[in-house]
Amino acid sequence: MNINPRDNPIDLFAAWFADAERPDIPDRTAMCLSTASAEGFPSSRMVLLKDFSDSGFVFYTNLGSRKAGELSANPYRRSMLARVR
Repeated sequence: MNINPRDNPIDLFAAWFADAERPDIPDRTAMCLSTASAEGFPSSRMVLLKDFSDSGFVFYTNLGSRKAGELSANPYRRSMLARVR
């Protein structure tokens, strides 16, 4: 895939995500979500990507979980999807 830095990153992700729909990739929706507590302590866990658009990426979580509490206290987060073969 040719990547042009001027392209919309969501369009690039959509192309990559479509390409990942293959039998040798077990779950293309699995992603690592990293958050930090209000004190700055990091934690990471696996979640499932449910949707994406120009507005961002959607995943489901239990609103009573530590992850939800960390997101409420500190909205900065990172996610990573890996292409595992």
